[in-house]
This record gives sequence, C-alpha cells and structure tokens, in this order.
Amino acid sequence: MEEECAKAGVSPKELIHGGRRDSVSRVRSAIAYRCVEEIGTAAAEIARHLGVTTSSITRAIERAQERRRK
Repeated sequence: MEEECAKAGVSPKELIHGGRRDSVSRVRSAIAYRCVEEIGTAAAEIARHLGVTTSSITRAIERAQERRRK
C-alpha cells in the first residue's frame, strides 16, 4: 500500500478514508490488483483494509486488469 501511494503521491490516509479523486481510485485499483495477483488476497479482505466495499474492490480490480491489457 505504501509503495503504490508513494509512487502516485497519494496519502494512505486519503486512500483508507474512501477518497474519490481519480488518483486515489487508481492507487486503490493498483493495490487491489497486486493483492489479488501477487498474494491471492480475497476482495473482502482488501476492502476491509482499504475502508471500502467488496463491490468497489471487485470493480477496481476489473479496471486495473483493463488498463494492463491496453
């Protein structure tokens, strides 16, 4: 989480409190994608750590996958 936040210049506090700026959403997507792909974390667990719903994490992962395909 800290690595992705530092790369994008986003505060971890803003990320956890559900910020909706585009940069915050992109960081959240990247974190969710990496958690699923690299360590197999469940979407519900990621959502709890990031302070958002499981549904928003599922959508974030889908967005990250789309960006990586382009």
